[in-house]
Amino acid sequence: MPLITLMERQAVVFEGTDLWESSDQSCEIMLKHLAAARQIAQNAATYSLTAERLLEGREQQENLLHVNKT
Repeated sequence: MPLITLMERQAVVFEGTDLWESSDQSCEIMLKHLAAARQIAQNAATYSLTAERLLEGREQQENLLHVNKT
């Protein structure tokens, strides 16, 4: 979330900053967020295969299909 917040900003704003922006450990917090995002991206194939295996044989409900689409 912090990375997305920074990327969406038009200019640097010092008022109303978040804890991770004003903390002495802000770089460390940002690196932890990036590492977590990288881990999720690296495991995306595993998540997909697991979901397919768990949903195998289940009947799809048409009214819930839109929930899983982006």
